[in-house]
Amino acid sequence: MRKILSLSLFLFVSINITIAQIENEIRAYVDSTELIVNNGRKLLVQQLNNENYIKAKEIYIFLNNKTLNSNYKAFTYNEKLYINVLIRDWNTILLLFTNYESEIKYHTYPNLYPIWSVLYDDIVKKSETLMLQLKNSELSNENKSIIELYLYLLKVGNIDNVYNKKLSNYLDLYRNSKYEKFIKNYLPNKQTKGSMSVSMGSGMILSSGKLKSNFNSGAMFNMSLDFNIEKIFTSLYFEGGGLFLKNSFQAKVNSDSITFNTDDRFSYFNGGLKGGYFLIRNKRLHFTPYLSISGLTIESTLYKDIDKDEYEVATSFCYGFGVHSEIKLFGFNHSNYYGTSLNSYISLKIESGYNIITKHKNNYSGNITYLNFALVWGIGDF
Repeated sequence: MRKILSLSLFLFVSINITIAQIENEIRAYVDSTELIVNNGRKLLVQQLNNENYIKAKEIYIFLNNKTLNSNYKAFTYNEKLYINVLIRDWNTILLLFTNYESEIKYHTYPNLYPIWSVLYDDIVKKSETLMLQLKNSELSNENKSIIELYLYLLKVGNIDNVYNKKLSNYLDLYRNSKYEKFIKNYLPNKQTKGSMSVSMGSGMILSSGKLKSNFNSGAMFNMSLDFNIEKIFTSLYFEGGGLFLKNSFQAKVNSDSITFNTDDRFSYFNGGLKGGYFLIRNKRLHFTPYLSISGLTIESTLYKDIDKDEYEVATSFCYGFGVHSEIKLFGFNHSNYYGTSLNSYISLKIESGYNIITKHKNNYSGNITYLNFALVWGIGDF
């Protein structure tokens, strides 16, 4: 029994001594490489601020070599790009572009001294000088173009029309670029100019043929949901209103002899799809011709609360054409929960068109000309 107690006591003391030793080792442990990397990053920023680019490059190379065989690296991919931009090492930048897939996989030491924002701000300040030095370099046109595209993106901080044009030009000229992975996975895609809008307003219905002979011009309500992508205009629309009789007449409806009197109201409905190509789409004005397909109904309003057939003037498929114009009144933007901004605008829409009715009822004939005015609320790019 005494031996068992002695053995237990010995094991207990040994375990506690071992734990204490491990704790002391952990407390005393210092990763010298991490310390060197942190101090080196601070010194590198200092040398860049002093515009001592030779010294900065030496520090950059030293830290990269120091962590060459380590699981953790001295710099992130973005930091490597920024540093080499500031020290004007265009060839290393091109190598980083080419090796994007392997470079992006590396991990850096956690909690490193932050230098990202300092480097970026410095690039923005010196962007014009950097662009000029790049232009005067001996690089090929392709290599200059890809670095210029990257520098422009850093300078403006977002995608704009100039960036879109530069990217398009590069992709057109260099279809089999060795920087394809970098362009596809790192650089943002071209911004597509698009918007979605809702409109409501009023308009006028003008008819021809026998429709004109029997009905006065009428007013209508219009509503639409428009989608604009680059130069393409599309609109899902609805129009509803009334046409009023000019002359009274008699007709048989549901076996009833009905007398329609002057100024009796007939309902008008037209709904469908418009599509066109913008001739003008700028920050203030839209203008596009369009084609339309729709369904149209003109009928009496005798049986509002009873399920009976109305006297039909036309129930038909229509096709037509017209012009759409839109004038921006003002725009605004607001940030959402995630901090990104959303563009909105208010505009005035004016449309005029002509619908050809393919099938009339009760010996009617004629087509519809219309004029619409609407107030528009849009989200996206006007």
